[in-house]
Amino acid sequence: TRRRDWWTLAVIGCGMALFFAGAEAPRVTSPDPMRGNLMAAGSGLCWALTLAGFRWQAGKGAGSLATVAGGNCLAALFCLPMALPVVSSTSTDWLVVGYLGIFQIGLAYLLLTRGVRGVPAMEASLLLMLEPALNPVWAWMLHGETPGLYSIAGAALIFAATLARVIIARR
Repeated sequence: TRRRDWWTLAVIGCGMALFFAGAEAPRVTSPDPMRGNLMAAGSGLCWALTLAGFRWQAGKGAGSLATVAGGNCLAALFCLPMALPVVSSTSTDWLVVGYLGIFQIGLAYLLLTRGVRGVPAMEASLLLMLEPALNPVWAWMLHGETPGLYSIAGAALIFAATLARVIIARR
């Protein structure tokens, strides 16, 4: 199976490269597009390592939730200096942050750590790649940020490779 996956990774790599092609003009929601793309690529790399770690732990029969909690604590400590000082906040702000932390992140990780045990690593990572590949669509829908032609082409390549790989894997 791994020998057949090279084409998927090659197409996804080409799709990722398209995000770095061309020069997009800075916008209010994207003041430094290249830096944003680099940070997104770094985030994707960290996510790939997270999934590999989940699969490695599942293979050893170890629980992933403790690792998820520890990783999120480290991420919070790393990001804390950039979040301080908190100039003003309301109780509603803290309720929203708590809700997102518990449900959007916590519940999602709970379901992911349970679900990843029964899915091959390549298939799990490809399915989870759809969300970041669709980020240009979300930016357009929510912020009115029109993605560049290269970003659209890159997202389309990643989406197509993911879909093809999942269809082929199911046969």
